[in-house]
Amino acid sequence: MLTDEQNAWLDALVCQRLSADENNDTLRLEFKNDAVESLMDFIGHHDTLTKDASGEIAVYVVKENGKIIAFFSLQCGMIYEKIVSEEDLKIYRLFKEYSDSGGKGVKDERLGMYQALNNMSDSELSRRMMDIETRLHDVAPKKNDEQRSGESDDVTLVRKTVPAIEVVHLCRAEDYEGDFYNLFPGKRLGTVLFMAKAVKIISDVTKLVGCKYVYLFAVTDERDNKLVAHYQDYFGFRSNPGYGVNNGLKASGCLFMAQSVAELMERAKEYFTESEV
Repeated sequence: MLTDEQNAWLDALVCQRLSADENNDTLRLEFKNDAVESLMDFIGHHDTLTKDASGEIAVYVVKENGKIIAFFSLQCGMIYEKIVSEEDLKIYRLFKEYSDSGGKGVKDERLGMYQALNNMSDSELSRRMMDIETRLHDVAPKKNDEQRSGESDDVTLVRKTVPAIEVVHLCRAEDYEGDFYNLFPGKRLGTVLFMAKAVKIISDVTKLVGCKYVYLFAVTDERDNKLVAHYQDYFGFRSNPGYGVNNGLKASGCLFMAQSVAELMERAKEYFTESEV
């Protein structure tokens, strides 16, 4: 549980939109985290303030005693469930080839591995393959309708779309010298602020518009491999959430990670109700 001192510290922080206070235009240029150059470029760019003010992106700064100690940004997004995943499609083709031979052909070892990994019996595998075949058959006439109507140039057919929020940026000051580490020994500044401030805003958004998932793109170069593990272990994001997303150039080389809003809310609740925070 949070102590009275910890609660008081969190309550005293100011979490506001970048454009909400004219002083933030100067304060953002004083923010330091040289370990992540792209984030420094973003917070310092002259367009960032304009984009926040216009609503193109929501940039939030967290301030302690008038100094920005962290920032994060959020955008509306959309993820989707594929009609059939690439893995399932490959397995289906192997299964179809084997079944079309009347069981007389050589059963590809990848089918056996797929069964073992998913703990499937032969009958369960058959039902799974029939489900995939049904999906493929169901979507064929819809694709033909798209082509006839001319929609296919602008619309990509997927099994289901899911409303979501994207966490676009998340960064804490590397030169932080405040009271946090005395009040929260052994805890990470960025993690606590994300759970206390960003998650609350995400929760508030879901009260206004439909939103089921939250996602991000994690940098995956050699230096930042630990970042993926951090998002997974501390925040609960998964790198294979069962959904897909459109990937812009800004996310090139990054790993798509997601979780449901409900899961994130529960994780934040548990985080602050541990026996010792």
